Amino acid sequence: AAVAANIFNISPNKISSSLSAFRGVDRRYQYLGEYNGARIIADYAHHPNEIEVLIDTAKTQSPYVIIIFQPHTYTRTLTFWEKFKNSLSKADKIILLPVYAAREKLNPNASGQKMCQELALQGKQALYFENFKECAEHLKQTLKDGDLALIAGAGDIIDIKNYLISGAQKM
Repeated sequence: AAVAANIFNISPNKISSSLSAFRGVDRRYQYLGEYNGARIIADYAHHPNEIEVLIDTAKTQSPYVIIIFQPHTYTRTLTFWEKFKNSLSKADKIILLPVYAAREKLNPNASGQKMCQELALQGKQALYFENFKECAEHLKQTLKDGDLALIAGAGDIIDIKNYLISGAQKM
């Protein structure tokens, strides 16, 4: 950005102040606030590779990482089923929600609940919630100081913050 601005003869002071003021992009490792001392981060990650990088990054910042994931489209969920399970397994706790269908019709073979069951059978701490409110209530009861909660997905999962807002700082 600085090089491009320089090409257009923008002053170095303006470039510097603009870059200093930049706070990042919404839903790309976006800090939402804290709840009970747990940091809450939102990210648009909705592909197994993105989720793996997201969790790896979080692991450098906290010893206990929780991922709250809403799969995006039935087709993608089925196509990358095993990869999703592998990447999600890097978190200490996995919370899954229903698939955000977008433009697709229901496919029960690609449910968040089914993926949760498979992860639990592999010995992972995995939970499934049918809606954001139930998930947020669980988080309110279990988040603790030092945890890092990742709200991930390309659908409307960001709306879960509305259920956590009452007890959070900054959200």
